[in-house]
Amino acid sequence: MVDVRHMLPISHSDDYADGERFGNSRHTSTVDRIMLHQGMTLPAGVMAQLSVGQIGTNYQGGTSEFRWQSQQGTHKVGFEASYYRDKRSEFDGNITPVLGSYRYYLSQYDWALEAMQVNTGRG
Repeated sequence: MVDVRHMLPISHSDDYADGERFGNSRHTSTVDRIMLHQGMTLPAGVMAQLSVGQIGTNYQGGTSEFRWQSQQGTHKVGFEASYYRDKRSEFDGNITPVLGSYRYYLSQYDWALEAMQVNTGRG
C-alpha cells in the first residue's frame, strides 16, 4: 500500500495571519507523509507488516510489526519496533520506539486483559 498525505489549507482565522499570535503555527501546503506498507503472513501464523518512508514533515525511517494470535483468539503476542531519523540538521537524535504486548481474552465473558511494555527510544 502507498500512503501519501498532502495538507492543503483552504482558509485560516485572523489569529493565524502573518504577524499575529499563531502566525508561525499556520499550516502550509505540503506533502508531509509518504509511506510504503507491506503486510504478509509468515510461518506459524505470524502476521508481519513493514512500513518505510517519511512520517511527518521531519522524520524518515521505518516500522516493523509482528503479531501472533492463537487459533481460538485466547492469546495474542505483538512486537513493534521503529527507527526514525530527524531530517533537521539541528537535531542529531534518532527515535527508536519499541512496543511489546500480550493479550489474554476470555471469550465466555467477552473480556480481554492486555499488558504492554514501551521503550520510547529517544536518543
